[in-house]
Parts: sequence; structure tokens; C-alpha cells
Amino acid sequence: MARRKGKAGRNIATYEHPDKERVNNPPVGLVTPETDRDAGEKTYAHDPHLDPHLAWSGKAEHTSFEVPTVSLHVHERIDPRTIIEAVRVRKRRDTEAQRPLCSTFVGRGQLRFKRYLDDFGYQALSNWWGDIGGAANRIYVVQTNTEIVKRCILMTTQPGDLVLDPTCGGGTTAYVAEEWGRRWITCDSSRVSLTLAKQRIMSALFEYFQLARSNEGVGGGFSYETAPHITSTDIANDQPPAVEILYDQPLVDRSKARVTGPFTVEAVPAPTVLPLDEVAEREPLPADGSVARTGPTIRQGDWRDELLKTGNTKTGNLESGNDDRIALWMLDPDYDGRSLFPHQVFFPMAGAKDGWAKLAKSLKAEIDATRMAAYRGTVSLPFKPGEHGRAAVKIVDDRGVESLKIVELA
Repeated sequence: MARRKGKAGRNIATYEHPDKERVNNPPVGLVTPETDRDAGEKTYAHDPHLDPHLAWSGKAEHTSFEVPTVSLHVHERIDPRTIIEAVRVRKRRDTEAQRPLCSTFVGRGQLRFKRYLDDFGYQALSNWWGDIGGAANRIYVVQTNTEIVKRCILMTTQPGDLVLDPTCGGGTTAYVAEEWGRRWITCDSSRVSLTLAKQRIMSALFEYFQLARSNEGVGGGFSYETAPHITSTDIANDQPPAVEILYDQPLVDRSKARVTGPFTVEAVPAPTVLPLDEVAEREPLPADGSVARTGPTIRQGDWRDELLKTGNTKTGNLESGNDDRIALWMLDPDYDGRSLFPHQVFFPMAGAKDGWAKLAKSLKAEIDATRMAAYRGTVSLPFKPGEHGRAAVKIVDDRGVESLKIVELA
């Protein structure tokens, strides 16, 4: 008996979009008045050519509005493939069952056309989705079923398009958009939500869909499964059947395993994150109620007050907590003083099947199990100091509260 071919030697790949550019994006890290000058307000006007179904009746009194132009501070630059490198070392049945008969005879004893349910085993989706229930294995209270988001994305976008979800929640939209080769932006005001979504997206593993035109990247689309659509007209006229493209079944390259591409965690306005041992020594500054770009001290007072919430609420002193409350921590061995670029990410509170566990199981031929197990602890793997001579550790507790520690390396 021939041995079944394993998954050893698979390349770990990502989808990237080199042909896409972001506009009005300041350099990575904290901005200054020189690098990010005030641009005033931008006007967005109503499109008179918009489909009438998308326009509210009687709502044409406001045909334009102005939005202040604000800058974004890049807190983190995350590349899951870089993190994984630190720990790295459709079936067909043989026999055909009886085909279910759908219709047989028409007329008096004359056989005209025999149609079987599996003559064409596909059907177009209607607007009635009665086959979808709630989300399985929820990590967030209002988490959406991935199949719902998948159908919406496939109906309205092409590979390489940009998907926006202003209510991140458990990160389902970003997760599905990444799975199907779309770019994505997701937002939320909850730190817990963003922490859960970040963990989910960072540790995800996807199938590698074959690119239709590899020289064009993801924007060139995928190669899809096709199916002949045989009809009675085709048979009667002895003509070739039409070919249907199954856009929800792209061809899969089994030699590659795909992880999430690089993404950033950004916020506006831009607070300065100080080392914990310096926070208590600083005098609070008045909160800046505007979004004026005044350099690295924007909302420093608010940020200091927020950091102090991680301490003793009765005394107001900043105190060390137990490591059993750490939900996530990240290590940047070459901190540039502006934004975190973690090379190691740990989930100490993750269960046996959470965090990196699913990815490690799927990539067990490429992953060092001992080193991967360290990603569930509170001790980093060995690393080499970078050119900046300092490392940074960001800690996120089970409430989503973040703190930063910078260590000078000899």
C-alpha cells in the first residue's frame, strides 16, 4: 500500500498587496508638526449617480459634509510569519452510489428526459439564508458566523479589494477578509475587543489559494473550480454545456500554508507610551482636547492616568501584578523608540486549543514543538540584540489594559 503523502516541507506564505498604496499616511511612529502638517477638513459630497436603492428617501437635504483630517499613530507593526519563524525547524469516493431520481416520464409512456439531482450539484444563492446559524466557538459575545461575512464579501468584492468594518468585535470581518485575499480595516473602542481580534488574526492559518496571474499578485484574482452546467437544451441541440465558475471554491496549493500578512495597530490621537518606571515620576499634563499635532506629548496626561488604573485603586500607586493576569505580551528585540515590531508573541492565558495551538498542530512538521510551547509562557526565547541596543515588552492584561517596558541592552 502506498504511503499517504504528508504535509512536511510546506512553505509558509502570506498574501501581500504591493500594488496598493495608502494615502495621507504619516511615517511609522509618533508624528511631529514637521512630518504631519495640518491639512484642514476634507469634504465628502453625495454622489448623484448612486443606485436609488442605496439612497434614503427624503434624506437629500445634506448633500455634503466636512470631516477633520487627523493623523494616525502606528502602535504596533505585526508580521505573523516573522513570529512563526522564531519557532520553525477534496476527497472523491471510489464507488458511485445510486443517483437519486428527480423526474422521469412526461406524457404517456414516452421517455423524454431523465434529470437527476446531481446532474448539476450547485445552485445560485438566493436572499434567503436559512442554512446559517450562530457562530461556533465564540470568543466574543456578539460574534458573527464566518459564513455570513464570507458570502457578503464574495458577493461585493474582488481579491485585493478593501473591506471596512467599523465595529470590530471579535474580528470576524478582518479574519474572513484576510482568508479570501482582501485587504481590511477594522475599528473598535474596546481594548478587550481589539486584543481578542488581534490574537485571532495573528494566529490564524489559511489555505493558499492559487493565483490566476502570479505576476499581478492577489489583485489578479484566483483560479477557481469550474463545473459544466448541462441542460436539456444542450442535449437536444447537441451543443457543449455552459461552464460555471465556482467563486467560493478557489483552487488550493497544498504545498503552501498561509498565515496572516503584515498589519498594523493604529490609533488617533497619538498618545506617548512611557516605560512603567517613568510614569509615576512624571507630572500629569493637561489633556489636549483637540487633535492638533503638537508632537510626542499629545494626551500624555490622559495616558498616564490610564496606566495608573493598572495599579492599586485605593492608594493610586502603581504596583506589580501577577503573571496569571497576562493575556498577551509581545517582545520587540530591536525597539526603535516609535512603534513596536514584535518578533515573539505570547498568550499565557490561552487554553490547550487556543492561541498558537491550532496553528502549531497544522504546521507540526515545520514547527519546533518545544519552542512553540514557550509561546504560552512568561519567559521569552533567546534573541539577539538589534542595532538600536534596546528591547521593548508590551503587556496586555485580561481587561485589555496595556503597559510597556523598555530595556536597555548591553
